[in-house]
Amino acid sequence: MTEEDGLRSRAAKELPAILARIASTENEVVVVALADLALRAGFIDTRSVASFVADLISIATDASRPPSHRSLAIMNLEKHARDQIKAKSAIISALKDPSRDVRRQSVQSLGTWPELTETELDAIRALETDKDFAVRNWVQLVLRNAQARNTIQQTNNPMHPSGGSFDS
Repeated sequence: MTEEDGLRSRAAKELPAILARIASTENEVVVVALADLALRAGFIDTRSVASFVADLISIATDASRPPSHRSLAIMNLEKHARDQIKAKSAIISALKDPSRDVRRQSVQSLGTWPELTETELDAIRALETDKDFAVRNWVQLVLRNAQARNTIQQTNNPMHPSGGSFDS
């Protein structure tokens, strides 16, 4: 058994206990459980992800939860549910969260997505005037990176006027 196989096996064994702790009513227990889940990204079988994505979406969008819960839920959606439209939609919704930490984490998480639609970019652009300096900085970074990704994708597209070459 390789080290990676061992980590996957361990993550599979620990997942039920982590998910049970996420349902706790004790703040510290939930924070540690969400952090534990994030640390196991890449080692949890993708078939197991469906069992907890709905819970993460619920936590991420529940304004009665502490901002630390919502932020960590968003981080976990990014790490574990990147291929699920509902996860991305929840993160887009969290851009309007009253907590600056949740808005910042939402922008950061969306910045890791390989593709963002123009509508999603508009939702991020809406935070260019956010009252929080860190949120505004992350917005600038994510928008710059998205623009660079789009330019590279267009340039490498043989149907683009540049003919798939970086040379103009």
